[in-house]
Amino acid sequence: MVPFRVPDVRISFVRSTDSGLRIARSGADGFEISGEFARGGKLSVAFDGLIFSAEIPSGATPALALALISKRISPAYGLVSTGATSAIIISHT
Repeated sequence: MVPFRVPDVRISFVRSTDSGLRIARSGADGFEISGEFARGGKLSVAFDGLIFSAEIPSGATPALALALISKRISPAYGLVSTGATSAIIISHT
């Protein structure tokens, strides 16, 4: 559980092209991934007018999906893990 704080960014959307994956929003700037990428696909997150996407291979775990999307997010932002399958997005500016 993340303590109360003012979010750095507000996520517009988080979505996947794989129906086997469940994404739940957690506050204005967080999300949690559960399930498994059954057939692979794309994971996208949008905030501050930007969209970041990563190709996720079939059979990938939520932890791997978080790792792959974090590599795609601009250096001006960061993806901070709040658990094995959850994260918040922060601004470095």
